[in-house]
Amino acid sequence: MLHICIMLTPKFWKKYFLVYDHLNKLIPYKKLLQEICNDAKIKKGDKILDLGSGTGNLSIMADELRADTVGIDFSKEGIEIHKTKRSSAKIIYLDISNRLPFLDNYFDAVISNNVLYSIPRIKRKSIFKELYRITKPNGYVVISNIVEEFSPFKIYVGHVKEYVDKFGVIMAIKQLTTLIIPTLKIFYYNFIISYENRHGMYDFFVNKEQKNMLELAGFKYVSCDKFVYCDQAILNYAVK
Repeated sequence: MLHICIMLTPKFWKKYFLVYDHLNKLIPYKKLLQEICNDAKIKKGDKILDLGSGTGNLSIMADELRADTVGIDFSKEGIEIHKTKRSSAKIIYLDISNRLPFLDNYFDAVISNNVLYSIPRIKRKSIFKELYRITKPNGYVVISNIVEEFSPFKIYVGHVKEYVDKFGVIMAIKQLTTLIIPTLKIFYYNFIISYENRHGMYDFFVNKEQKNMLELAGFKYVSCDKFVYCDQAILNYAVK
């Protein structure tokens, strides 16, 4: 059976990023970003690379910890949104599958959320080698990516449960009414991304894949897979 590949064009990403930041209202999403920063042991003055910074949510959280954060992304649309939120943000427009423009042993930590699944598997080994090169000795790398059969619906269910526990049913209903339209759009865009995983350009991570890549690149103390984001993503951290 012939499948037609859906091209995820800049126009697609522009539309997706316009609704993506509604995730900032979701408790599981905020917890995920916080866990990434916690595992990276970010402290004041640390040089941090946000690999695939998108609209800047993870970079901004690192900035708020008073780190010296640099974002790198290949989406002009994402970078534009990031700049509207923080005009002083340091962002480099670059394809991360190429050699990164940084000196050896430069960053105290590299963080990345839901990015590397968009890179073909054939290129991932070289990316992890680059991360090893640019990370300082005893520096951290923390990477999270959605799992092969991820469900955005489960993330929203997880949010509703936590929101009800914290603020009650009435407040939860009020918030959900404001999220209906963007949620439906996010579901639609995630359906397209999932289609690309099955039939097109993307390959979602499977169990132990990130862990094995980090170990092959030379990192030590690589964590076992941590299922985060309502079990819809795998997080690993490692030390150089």
